[in-house]
Amino acid sequence: MFRQKERFHSGVVFFLDLILSGLAFLLAFGVRDALYSFFPLGRIDVFFEAHLELLVIILPLWSVLFLFFQLYDTFRRKTLFQELYAIFKVVLIGTLLIGFGVFVLRLFMVSRVALALFALFDLLLLFGERLVIRKIIKYRRSKGWGLLNILVVGTGKEAGKIAEVMSQQHHWNMRLMGFVSVDDADRVDAIKGYPVLGGRDDFLRIIHENVIDEVIFAVPRQTVEKLEDLFLLCEEEGIKTRVTLNFFPQMFSKIFLERLQDIPLLTFSTTPTNEIALFVKRVIDIVISLIALILFSPLFLAVSLLIKITSEGSVLFKQERGGLYFRRFVMYKFRSMTVDAEEKKPNLRYLNEADGPIFKIKDDPRITAVGRWIRKTSIDELPQLINVLKGEMSVIGPRPHPVEEAKEYTTWQRRRLSMKPGITGLWQIGGRSETTFAESMKLDLDYIDHWSLWLDVKILLKTIPAVLSGRGAR
Repeated sequence: MFRQKERFHSGVVFFLDLILSGLAFLLAFGVRDALYSFFPLGRIDVFFEAHLELLVIILPLWSVLFLFFQLYDTFRRKTLFQELYAIFKVVLIGTLLIGFGVFVLRLFMVSRVALALFALFDLLLLFGERLVIRKIIKYRRSKGWGLLNILVVGTGKEAGKIAEVMSQQHHWNMRLMGFVSVDDADRVDAIKGYPVLGGRDDFLRIIHENVIDEVIFAVPRQTVEKLEDLFLLCEEEGIKTRVTLNFFPQMFSKIFLERLQDIPLLTFSTTPTNEIALFVKRVIDIVISLIALILFSPLFLAVSLLIKITSEGSVLFKQERGGLYFRRFVMYKFRSMTVDAEEKKPNLRYLNEADGPIFKIKDDPRITAVGRWIRKTSIDELPQLINVLKGEMSVIGPRPHPVEEAKEYTTWQRRRLSMKPGITGLWQIGGRSETTFAESMKLDLDYIDHWSLWLDVKILLKTIPAVLSGRGAR
Protein backbone atom coordinates (compact mmCIF):
# COMPACT_ATOMS: atom_id res chain seq x y z
CA MET A 1 0.00 0.00 0.00
CA PHE A 2 2.99 2.35 0.41
CA ARG A 3 3.52 2.37 -3.35
CA GLN A 4 -0.21 2.54 -4.00
CA LYS A 5 -0.44 5.59 -1.73
CA GLU A 6 2.50 7.21 -3.49
CA ARG A 7 1.03 6.54 -6.93
CA PHE A 8 -2.30 7.96 -5.82
CA HIS A 9 -0.77 11.11 -4.31
CA SER A 10 1.51 11.56 -7.33
CA GLY A 11 -1.48 11.22 -9.65
CA VAL A 12 -3.43 13.87 -7.73
CA VAL A 13 -0.47 16.30 -7.84
CA PHE A 14 0.10 15.55 -11.56
CA PHE A 15 -3.46 16.45 -12.52
CA LEU A 16 -3.35 19.50 -10.25
CA ASP A 17 -0.16 20.61 -12.05
CA LEU A 18 -1.91 20.33 -15.42
CA ILE A 19 -4.97 22.23 -14.16
CA LEU A 20 -2.79 25.04 -12.78
CA SER A 21 -0.78 25.18 -16.01
CA GLY A 22 -4.00 25.51 -18.00
CA LEU A 23 -5.20 28.19 -15.60
CA ALA A 24 -1.87 30.04 -15.96
CA PHE A 25 -2.30 30.01 -19.75
CA LEU A 26 -5.82 31.45 -19.62
CA LEU A 27 -4.75 33.99 -17.00
CA ALA A 28 -1.81 35.07 -19.17
CA PHE A 29 -4.11 35.64 -22.14
CA GLY A 30 -6.51 37.68 -19.98
CA VAL A 31 -3.70 39.84 -18.58
CA ARG A 32 -2.26 40.31 -22.06
CA ASP A 33 -5.64 41.57 -23.30
CA ALA A 34 -5.90 43.91 -20.31
CA LEU A 35 -2.42 45.33 -21.00
CA TYR A 36 -3.19 45.93 -24.65
CA SER A 37 -6.77 47.08 -24.17
CA PHE A 38 -5.67 50.60 -25.00
CA PHE A 39 -4.31 49.55 -28.38
CA PRO A 40 -6.20 48.25 -31.44
CA LEU A 41 -5.24 44.57 -31.75
CA GLY A 42 -7.98 43.27 -33.99
CA ARG A 43 -10.61 40.76 -32.96
CA ILE A 44 -9.88 39.24 -29.57
CA ASP A 45 -11.88 36.05 -30.23
CA VAL A 46 -9.65 35.15 -33.21
CA PHE A 47 -6.55 35.40 -31.05
CA PHE A 48 -8.25 33.44 -28.29
CA GLU A 49 -9.19 30.56 -30.62
CA ALA A 50 -5.63 30.37 -31.93
CA HIS A 51 -4.21 30.24 -28.42
CA LEU A 52 -6.65 27.55 -27.33
CA GLU A 53 -5.24 25.33 -30.08
CA LEU A 54 -1.78 26.04 -28.68
CA LEU A 55 -2.96 24.95 -25.21
CA VAL A 56 -3.77 21.51 -26.64
CA ILE A 57 -0.06 21.19 -27.50
CA ILE A 58 1.25 22.70 -24.25
CA LEU A 59 -0.52 20.33 -21.83
CA PRO A 60 0.81 17.05 -23.34
CA LEU A 61 4.29 18.60 -23.66
CA TRP A 62 4.22 19.70 -20.02
CA SER A 63 3.08 16.20 -19.00
CA VAL A 64 6.13 14.66 -20.67
CA LEU A 65 8.46 17.22 -19.08
CA PHE A 66 6.92 16.72 -15.62
CA LEU A 67 7.63 13.00 -15.84
CA PHE A 68 11.06 13.43 -17.47
CA PHE A 69 12.31 15.65 -14.64
CA GLN A 70 10.82 13.25 -12.04
CA LEU A 71 8.66 15.89 -10.38
CA TYR A 72 6.62 13.21 -8.60
CA ASP A 73 9.71 11.69 -7.03
CA THR A 74 10.43 14.92 -5.24
CA PHE A 75 9.01 14.33 -1.79
CA ARG A 76 11.07 11.18 -1.44
CA ARG A 77 14.46 12.32 -2.67
CA LYS A 78 14.54 16.09 -3.22
CA THR A 79 14.60 19.15 -1.05
CA LEU A 80 12.19 22.01 -1.67
CA PHE A 81 14.91 23.92 -3.56
CA GLN A 82 15.62 20.93 -5.81
CA GLU A 83 11.92 20.53 -6.49
CA LEU A 84 11.45 24.20 -7.39
CA TYR A 85 14.53 24.02 -9.62
CA ALA A 86 13.00 21.02 -11.44
CA ILE A 87 9.79 23.02 -12.00
CA PHE A 88 11.84 25.96 -13.30
CA LYS A 89 13.55 23.66 -15.82
CA VAL A 90 10.18 22.26 -16.97
CA VAL A 91 8.70 25.70 -17.59
CA LEU A 92 11.88 27.14 -19.14
CA ILE A 93 12.51 24.24 -21.53
CA GLY A 94 8.81 23.91 -22.37
CA THR A 95 8.49 27.63 -23.14
CA LEU A 96 11.66 27.60 -25.28
CA LEU A 97 10.35 24.61 -27.25
CA ILE A 98 6.99 26.31 -27.82
CA GLY A 99 8.72 29.57 -28.76
CA PHE A 100 11.02 27.75 -31.17
CA GLY A 101 8.06 26.02 -32.77
CA VAL A 102 6.18 29.30 -33.13
CA PHE A 103 9.27 30.90 -34.77
CA VAL A 104 9.97 28.01 -37.17
CA LEU A 105 6.34 27.65 -38.23
CA ARG A 106 5.99 31.44 -38.44
CA LEU A 107 2.83 31.48 -36.34
CA PHE A 108 2.41 35.26 -36.21
CA MET A 109 -1.03 34.97 -34.61
CA VAL A 110 0.56 33.66 -31.39
CA SER A 111 1.21 36.41 -28.89
CA ARG A 112 4.78 36.41 -27.60
CA VAL A 113 3.67 38.55 -24.65
CA ALA A 114 1.00 36.00 -23.68
CA LEU A 115 3.59 33.23 -23.93
CA ALA A 116 6.01 35.08 -21.65
CA LEU A 117 3.23 35.85 -19.16
CA PHE A 118 2.19 32.19 -19.23
CA ALA A 119 5.71 31.10 -18.27
CA LEU A 120 5.76 33.59 -15.39
CA PHE A 121 2.29 32.68 -14.07
CA ASP A 122 2.95 28.95 -14.48
CA LEU A 123 6.11 29.24 -12.41
CA LEU A 124 4.31 31.18 -9.68
CA LEU A 125 1.35 28.82 -9.52
CA LEU A 126 3.43 25.63 -9.53
CA PHE A 127 5.86 27.08 -6.96
CA GLY A 128 2.94 28.15 -4.80
CA GLU A 129 1.29 24.76 -5.12
CA ARG A 130 4.40 22.93 -3.90
CA LEU A 131 4.80 25.31 -0.98
CA VAL A 132 1.16 24.86 0.03
CA ILE A 133 1.36 21.06 -0.28
CA ARG A 134 4.42 20.95 1.97
CA LYS A 135 2.82 23.33 4.46
CA ILE A 136 -0.34 21.18 4.56
CA ILE A 137 1.70 18.00 5.06
CA LYS A 138 3.72 19.63 7.84
CA TYR A 139 0.63 21.04 9.54
CA ARG A 140 -1.32 17.76 9.34
CA ARG A 141 1.66 15.93 10.78
CA SER A 142 2.05 18.42 13.64
CA LYS A 143 -1.63 17.92 14.50
CA GLY A 144 -1.44 14.16 14.08
CA TRP A 145 -4.21 14.18 11.47
CA GLY A 146 -4.44 11.08 9.30
CA LEU A 147 -1.21 9.62 10.67
CA LEU A 148 -0.75 5.85 10.58
CA ASN A 149 0.70 4.63 13.85
CA ILE A 150 3.30 1.93 13.18
CA LEU A 151 4.63 -0.62 15.70
CA VAL A 152 7.76 -2.61 14.78
CA VAL A 153 8.35 -6.09 16.22
CA GLY A 154 12.09 -6.71 16.41
CA THR A 155 15.11 -4.71 17.51
CA GLY A 156 17.75 -5.91 15.06
CA LYS A 157 19.43 -4.40 12.03
CA GLU A 158 16.32 -4.48 9.81
CA ALA A 159 14.24 -2.79 12.52
CA GLY A 160 16.87 -0.06 12.82
CA LYS A 161 16.76 0.48 9.07
CA ILE A 162 12.98 0.94 9.21
CA ALA A 163 13.41 3.54 11.95
CA GLU A 164 16.03 5.36 9.87
CA VAL A 165 13.83 5.41 6.76
CA MET A 166 10.78 6.68 8.66
CA SER A 167 12.77 9.39 10.42
CA GLN A 168 13.99 10.67 7.03
CA GLN A 169 10.61 10.67 5.26
CA HIS A 170 8.71 13.38 7.13
CA HIS A 171 6.14 13.75 4.34
CA TRP A 172 4.81 10.21 4.81
CA ASN A 173 1.65 10.05 6.90
CA MET A 174 3.23 7.54 9.27
CA ARG A 175 4.40 7.73 12.84
CA LEU A 176 6.69 5.09 14.36
CA MET A 177 5.32 4.41 17.85
CA GLY A 178 8.20 2.19 18.93
CA PHE A 179 9.52 -1.35 18.99
CA VAL A 180 8.72 -4.68 20.61
CA SER A 181 11.70 -6.81 21.61
CA VAL A 182 11.43 -10.55 20.86
CA ASP A 183 14.58 -11.48 22.76
CA ASP A 184 14.85 -10.25 26.36
CA ALA A 185 18.60 -10.91 26.34
CA ASP A 186 19.11 -8.33 23.57
CA ARG A 187 16.61 -5.76 24.81
CA VAL A 188 17.60 -2.10 24.55
CA ASP A 189 15.81 1.05 25.68
CA ALA A 190 15.59 2.76 22.28
CA ILE A 191 16.50 2.40 18.59
CA LYS A 192 17.37 5.50 16.53
CA GLY A 193 15.58 7.61 19.15
CA TYR A 194 12.37 5.51 19.15
CA PRO A 195 11.42 3.67 22.38
CA VAL A 196 11.32 -0.08 22.90
CA LEU A 197 7.86 -0.44 24.47
CA GLY A 198 8.32 -3.94 25.85
CA GLY A 199 8.87 -7.60 25.06
CA ARG A 200 6.72 -10.14 23.26
CA ASP A 201 4.81 -10.87 26.51
CA ASP A 202 3.78 -7.20 26.54
CA PHE A 203 2.53 -7.22 22.94
CA LEU A 204 -1.21 -7.47 23.71
CA ARG A 205 -0.94 -4.73 26.32
CA ILE A 206 0.98 -2.48 23.91
CA ILE A 207 -1.57 -2.73 21.09
CA HIS A 208 -4.45 -2.17 23.52
CA GLU A 209 -2.89 0.78 25.35
CA ASN A 210 -1.81 2.52 22.15
CA VAL A 211 -3.57 3.39 18.92
CA ILE A 212 -1.83 1.00 16.49
CA ASP A 213 -2.81 0.93 12.81
CA GLU A 214 -0.13 -1.39 11.47
CA VAL A 215 2.52 -3.76 12.79
CA ILE A 216 5.77 -4.48 10.92
CA PHE A 217 7.65 -7.66 11.83
CA ALA A 218 11.37 -7.10 11.27
CA VAL A 219 12.92 -10.26 12.71
CA PRO A 220 15.40 -12.92 11.56
CA ARG A 221 13.98 -15.76 9.48
CA GLN A 222 14.59 -18.33 12.23
CA THR A 223 12.51 -16.25 14.64
CA VAL A 224 9.46 -15.86 12.41
CA GLU A 225 7.75 -19.15 13.22
CA LYS A 226 8.06 -18.46 16.94
CA LEU A 227 5.91 -15.33 16.52
CA GLU A 228 2.85 -16.98 14.99
CA ASP A 229 0.74 -16.08 18.04
CA LEU A 230 1.52 -12.38 17.54
CA PHE A 231 0.52 -12.57 13.87
CA LEU A 232 -2.75 -14.24 14.75
CA LEU A 233 -3.46 -11.62 17.43
CA CYS A 234 -3.02 -8.87 14.83
CA GLU A 235 -5.28 -10.69 12.39
CA GLU A 236 -8.00 -11.25 14.99
CA GLU A 237 -7.99 -7.57 15.88
CA GLY A 238 -7.95 -6.42 12.25
CA ILE A 239 -4.54 -4.77 12.51
CA LYS A 240 -2.69 -4.72 9.20
CA THR A 241 0.48 -6.79 9.38
CA ARG A 242 3.67 -6.45 7.35
CA VAL A 243 6.83 -8.55 7.40
CA THR A 244 10.29 -7.93 5.99
CA LEU A 245 10.61 -11.53 4.74
CA ASN A 246 8.49 -14.48 3.60
CA PHE A 247 6.04 -15.82 6.16
CA PHE A 248 3.46 -18.56 6.53
CA PRO A 249 0.04 -18.14 4.83
CA GLN A 250 -2.68 -16.44 6.84
CA MET A 251 -6.25 -17.67 7.19
CA PHE A 252 -8.26 -14.92 5.53
CA SER A 253 -6.01 -11.88 5.16
CA LYS A 254 -5.31 -10.36 1.77
CA ILE A 255 -1.63 -10.95 1.08
CA PHE A 256 0.49 -8.75 -1.18
CA LEU A 257 4.11 -7.73 -1.54
CA GLU A 258 5.08 -4.08 -1.12
CA ARG A 259 8.19 -2.03 -0.49
CA LEU A 260 9.03 0.59 2.11
CA GLN A 261 11.53 2.37 -0.14
CA ASP A 262 14.02 -0.50 -0.66
CA ILE A 263 12.76 -2.71 2.20
CA PRO A 264 10.57 -5.62 0.94
CA LEU A 265 7.40 -6.19 2.98
CA LEU A 266 4.88 -9.01 2.77
CA THR A 267 1.57 -7.45 3.83
CA PHE A 268 -1.40 -9.21 5.45
CA SER A 269 -4.58 -7.16 5.58
CA THR A 270 -8.15 -7.97 6.60
CA THR A 271 -9.34 -4.45 5.77
CA PRO A 272 -10.00 -2.66 2.44
CA THR A 273 -6.78 -1.49 0.76
CA ASN A 274 -8.03 0.30 -2.37
CA GLU A 275 -6.84 3.84 -1.67
CA ILE A 276 -8.79 5.36 -4.56
CA ALA A 277 -12.07 3.73 -3.48
CA LEU A 278 -11.47 4.81 0.14
CA PHE A 279 -10.76 8.35 -1.05
CA VAL A 280 -14.02 8.36 -3.02
CA LYS A 281 -15.81 7.09 0.11
CA ARG A 282 -14.42 10.04 2.08
CA VAL A 283 -15.45 12.53 -0.62
CA ILE A 284 -18.97 11.04 -0.61
CA ASP A 285 -19.05 11.35 3.20
CA ILE A 286 -18.17 15.04 3.02
CA VAL A 287 -20.72 15.77 0.26
CA ILE A 288 -23.56 13.86 1.95
CA SER A 289 -22.90 15.34 5.40
CA LEU A 290 -22.69 18.91 4.06
CA ILE A 291 -25.89 18.61 2.00
CA ALA A 292 -27.75 16.83 4.81
CA LEU A 293 -26.71 19.41 7.43
CA ILE A 294 -28.03 22.19 5.20
CA LEU A 295 -31.28 20.41 4.26
CA PHE A 296 -32.04 19.27 7.81
CA SER A 297 -31.13 22.56 9.50
CA PRO A 298 -34.85 23.49 10.02
CA LEU A 299 -35.42 20.03 11.56
CA PHE A 300 -32.34 20.52 13.77
CA LEU A 301 -33.83 23.78 15.04
CA ALA A 302 -37.30 22.29 15.65
CA VAL A 303 -35.97 19.24 17.51
CA SER A 304 -33.63 21.41 19.57
CA LEU A 305 -36.52 23.62 20.66
CA LEU A 306 -38.67 20.59 21.54
CA ILE A 307 -35.92 19.07 23.66
CA LYS A 308 -35.19 22.38 25.41
CA ILE A 309 -38.86 23.10 26.14
CA THR A 310 -39.83 19.61 27.37
CA SER A 311 -36.85 18.68 29.56
CA GLU A 312 -33.92 20.12 31.46
CA GLY A 313 -30.38 19.82 30.17
CA SER A 314 -28.46 20.40 26.98
CA VAL A 315 -29.88 19.70 23.54
CA LEU A 316 -26.99 17.48 22.49
CA PHE A 317 -25.84 14.31 24.20
CA LYS A 318 -22.05 13.92 23.98
CA GLN A 319 -20.33 10.65 24.70
CA GLU A 320 -16.81 9.32 24.17
CA ARG A 321 -16.83 6.46 21.67
CA GLY A 322 -14.21 4.11 20.29
CA GLY A 323 -13.43 4.87 16.64
CA LEU A 324 -10.91 3.61 14.08
CA TYR A 325 -8.42 1.37 15.91
CA PHE A 326 -9.94 2.65 19.15
CA ARG A 327 -9.25 6.32 18.46
CA ARG A 328 -11.42 8.04 21.03
CA PHE A 329 -13.76 10.79 19.88
CA VAL A 330 -16.82 12.60 21.17
CA MET A 331 -19.97 11.46 19.34
CA TYR A 332 -22.98 13.77 19.12
CA LYS A 333 -26.66 12.83 19.38
CA PHE A 334 -29.83 14.69 20.20
CA ARG A 335 -30.46 14.06 23.90
CA SER A 336 -33.28 11.54 24.24
CA MET A 337 -32.89 10.75 27.96
CA THR A 338 -33.10 12.64 31.22
CA VAL A 339 -30.00 14.53 32.34
CA ASP A 340 -29.22 12.02 35.10
CA ALA A 341 -29.49 8.99 32.79
CA GLU A 342 -25.89 7.89 33.36
CA GLU A 343 -26.26 8.09 37.14
CA LYS A 344 -29.37 5.87 36.99
CA LYS A 345 -27.71 3.26 34.75
CA PRO A 346 -26.09 1.15 37.54
CA ASN A 347 -29.49 0.74 39.26
CA LEU A 348 -31.06 -0.54 36.02
CA ARG A 349 -28.40 -3.13 35.17
CA TYR A 350 -30.71 -5.98 36.19
CA LEU A 351 -33.16 -4.93 33.44
CA ASN A 352 -30.58 -5.14 30.66
CA GLU A 353 -31.95 -7.22 27.75
CA ALA A 354 -28.84 -7.16 25.55
CA ASP A 355 -26.14 -9.79 25.56
CA GLY A 356 -22.45 -8.93 25.51
CA PRO A 357 -21.20 -5.59 26.84
CA ILE A 358 -24.10 -3.58 25.34
CA PHE A 359 -26.75 -2.05 27.60
CA LYS A 360 -30.33 -1.99 26.22
CA ILE A 361 -33.75 -1.83 27.87
CA LYS A 362 -36.92 -2.08 25.79
CA ASP A 363 -38.97 0.43 27.82
CA ASP A 364 -36.13 2.43 29.32
CA PRO A 365 -37.61 4.70 32.04
CA ARG A 366 -34.88 7.29 31.43
CA ILE A 367 -36.15 8.15 27.94
CA THR A 368 -38.16 11.37 27.64
CA ALA A 369 -41.39 11.75 25.63
CA VAL A 370 -39.63 13.62 22.83
CA GLY A 371 -36.69 11.23 23.12
CA ARG A 372 -38.92 8.23 22.43
CA TRP A 373 -40.12 9.84 19.19
CA ILE A 374 -36.70 10.94 17.91
CA ARG A 375 -35.29 7.47 18.70
CA LYS A 376 -38.11 5.74 16.85
CA THR A 377 -37.47 7.89 13.77
CA SER A 378 -33.65 7.85 14.24
CA ILE A 379 -33.65 11.67 14.23
CA ASP A 380 -31.47 11.52 17.35
CA GLU A 381 -28.61 10.25 15.15
CA LEU A 382 -28.55 13.27 12.81
CA PRO A 383 -25.94 15.31 14.76
CA GLN A 384 -23.45 12.56 13.90
CA LEU A 385 -23.25 14.20 10.48
CA ILE A 386 -20.91 16.63 12.27
CA ASN A 387 -18.70 13.68 13.26
CA VAL A 388 -18.72 12.55 9.62
CA LEU A 389 -17.70 16.00 8.41
CA LYS A 390 -14.87 16.04 10.96
CA GLY A 391 -13.61 12.69 9.67
CA GLU A 392 -14.23 10.81 12.93
CA MET A 393 -17.04 8.76 11.40
CA SER A 394 -18.32 7.70 7.98
CA VAL A 395 -21.92 7.65 6.76
CA ILE A 396 -21.64 3.86 6.39
CA GLY A 397 -19.70 1.64 8.78
CA PRO A 398 -19.85 -0.32 12.05
CA ARG A 399 -21.62 1.55 14.85
CA PRO A 400 -19.23 3.05 17.42
CA HIS A 401 -19.79 1.76 20.95
CA PRO A 402 -19.09 3.70 24.15
CA VAL A 403 -15.47 3.39 25.26
CA GLU A 404 -16.33 1.38 28.38
CA GLU A 405 -18.33 -1.14 26.34
CA ALA A 406 -15.68 -1.35 23.59
CA LYS A 407 -13.05 -2.17 26.22
CA GLU A 408 -14.92 -5.41 26.91
CA TYR A 409 -14.59 -6.71 23.33
CA THR A 410 -12.94 -10.09 22.97
CA THR A 411 -9.88 -10.24 20.72
CA TRP A 412 -11.75 -11.24 17.54
CA GLN A 413 -14.45 -8.61 18.18
CA ARG A 414 -11.88 -5.80 18.19
CA ARG A 415 -11.43 -6.34 14.45
CA ARG A 416 -14.60 -4.28 13.95
CA LEU A 417 -12.49 -1.28 15.01
CA SER A 418 -10.32 -1.71 11.90
CA MET A 419 -12.72 0.39 9.80
CA LYS A 420 -14.04 3.89 10.48
CA PRO A 421 -17.39 3.74 12.39
CA GLY A 422 -20.56 4.85 10.64
CA ILE A 423 -24.03 6.28 11.23
CA THR A 424 -25.65 3.32 9.52
CA GLY A 425 -24.50 -0.12 8.43
CA LEU A 426 -25.51 -3.73 7.95
CA TRP A 427 -26.65 -3.87 11.58
CA GLN A 428 -29.15 -1.03 11.05
CA ILE A 429 -30.76 -2.64 8.02
CA GLY A 430 -30.57 -6.12 9.54
CA GLY A 431 -32.83 -5.58 12.53
CA ARG A 432 -30.97 -3.08 14.77
CA SER A 433 -31.90 -3.79 18.41
CA GLU A 434 -33.64 -7.04 17.42
CA THR A 435 -30.28 -8.64 16.61
CA THR A 436 -28.04 -10.16 19.28
CA PHE A 437 -24.65 -8.68 20.07
CA ALA A 438 -22.87 -11.63 18.42
CA GLU A 439 -25.03 -11.25 15.28
CA SER A 440 -24.29 -7.52 15.09
CA MET A 441 -20.57 -8.26 15.40
CA LYS A 442 -20.79 -10.80 12.57
CA LEU A 443 -22.60 -8.26 10.37
CA ASP A 444 -19.89 -5.66 11.05
CA LEU A 445 -17.10 -8.10 10.18
CA ASP A 446 -18.98 -9.18 7.03
CA TYR A 447 -19.13 -5.52 6.03
CA ILE A 448 -15.37 -5.09 6.52
CA ASP A 449 -14.55 -8.32 4.65
CA HIS A 450 -16.78 -7.52 1.66
CA TRP A 451 -16.61 -3.73 1.58
CA SER A 452 -17.04 -1.87 -1.69
CA LEU A 453 -18.50 1.45 -2.76
CA TRP A 454 -21.46 -0.43 -4.26
CA LEU A 455 -22.10 -2.14 -0.90
CA ASP A 456 -22.20 1.31 0.74
CA VAL A 457 -24.75 2.48 -1.85
CA LYS A 458 -26.96 -0.58 -1.21
CA ILE A 459 -26.79 -0.09 2.57
CA LEU A 460 -27.66 3.61 2.21
CA LEU A 461 -30.68 2.80 0.02
CA LYS A 462 -31.89 0.09 2.40
CA THR A 463 -31.42 2.35 5.43
CA ILE A 464 -34.22 4.68 4.31
CA PRO A 465 -37.08 2.10 4.50
CA ALA A 466 -35.55 0.62 7.69
CA VAL A 467 -35.65 4.05 9.37
CA LEU A 468 -39.14 4.87 8.08
CA SER A 469 -40.52 1.57 9.40
CA GLY A 470 -38.79 2.06 12.76
CA ARG A 471 -38.01 -1.66 12.84
CA GLY A 472 -35.80 -2.59 15.77
CA ALA A 473 -35.38 1.00 16.98
CA ARG A 474 -35.36 1.69 20.70
